[in-house]
Order: sequence, then C-alpha cells, then structure tokens
Amino acid sequence: MRTMKTAATSFLLFVSLTLARADDITTLKGEKFVAVTVSRIEPDGIVVLKSDGIVKIPFSELSPDLRHKYGYNPQKAAEFATAIKAAASRREAEIATQQAAAKAATNQAAASQREPEIATQQAAAKAATDRKKYRVEGHVSQKLPDGIVVDPNTMDVSVFYEHRDTDRAAGIEMAAYTPSMGDHLQPFLFLTGYPDQAKLADGDMVDALVYKSSGIREVGESTYHIYVFSSK
Repeated sequence: MRTMKTAATSFLLFVSLTLARADDITTLKGEKFVAVTVSRIEPDGIVVLKSDGIVKIPFSELSPDLRHKYGYNPQKAAEFATAIKAAASRREAEIATQQAAAKAATNQAAASQREPEIATQQAAAKAATDRKKYRVEGHVSQKLPDGIVVDPNTMDVSVFYEHRDTDRAAGIEMAAYTPSMGDHLQPFLFLTGYPDQAKLADGDMVDALVYKSSGIREVGESTYHIYVFSSK
C-alpha cells in the first residue's frame, strides 16, 4: 500500500514539475512557442502560458514525441471531442428553445395588444354585414363632384323585375322617397361613392345596392336623402 502511495505521489510530483517547467514548443506548422509554461493538459491539447497571454495548442499540431510527452491518448481525445460536441448541441438546443419562447411571448404580447383593434374590426365587419341594404334604380338627373342625383321614379321596369325576387329573399328594399322626413324633400335620391360616376351622363341608368345615410344633401334649393354605394 505504501509503495502505491509513493508511486502516485511521485507521478503527481512529476506532472507538477513537467507543467511548471518552461518549455520551447514548435508545432508541425512551424509555429514556435519559446519559454512557455504548460498550465493545463486536456485530452485534445495543452494550454500554455506565454508572456503575452494564454493559448491552447491541439495535440494534432504537435509532433509524436510531444504528444507522448504530454500524455496524449487518442481514445480520450475522441471521447472529449464527442462530449464537447454534445454539450454544444445541447447549448444550441437550449438557446433555440429560449428564442422560440421569447418569440412566442412577443407574438402573444402583440396579439394581446391587437385584440381591441381586431374586436373593433370584427364588430365593424359584422355591422356592415348586418346593415340594411337598399337598391337604387333610376336615371341620373344631375352629376355633382361628390355624388349624383338619381330619379328613382324613372326606373327600368325590366331591371326591377330582374332583381325583385332575389332582393326580397335578401331583405333588400327599393330606395324611395320618404314623405315622413318632410315635404321639403324632393322625390330624388343623392348617391355617393358610385365607382363609374365619371363615365355617367345625365339620363344614364343607375342600378346599385346602397346603404342609407342618416344625412341629407342640399343642392341649390332642393334637399335629397343620401345613399352610399355598396355594390352593383
């Protein structure tokens, strides 16, 4: 037992003296390290102290004699490289998981911030869908920069019957003069947003689905109901 302890102690002393001694090392590439101290031996190389810092020299860059001197073991070097690679892979996976979690949190925060906006948009879309539509049929009585005056009393009867059944099924009514709004209103309609307005001329036929506005439009001494174009 005492002999084994003595041997172990001698080996450690040898290693300590080996590491502490200043060495001159020349790599297989011809790079020289003069009067350096080996501070640590790892399975894949040696770490040396220089006058200007620390550097690790891989065993692959050392001669067979230097590899033997510093206890190079190919099997341990391969195991060490595998462990380093596995640790790097685990770290990469950990970073990817953290980045994915951070991205998910950012997206969740952005979605939460947009919830009121989305709710408003959905409510607006539902209101637009639920909003009652009317059909305007008649001839152009007058064109203005912001719309056209339509006379619904001059509608084309054939067009009326073409849409009548489908309009009734969809709950679409004919836009018409409403006496309850006042006798000062003219039996005409004011239509805004019509896409082909620039191509229209007085007397042209207009056939469109519209929304009824709560406002009225004054043109000279005349006042008209306002309807907003929806589709043809």
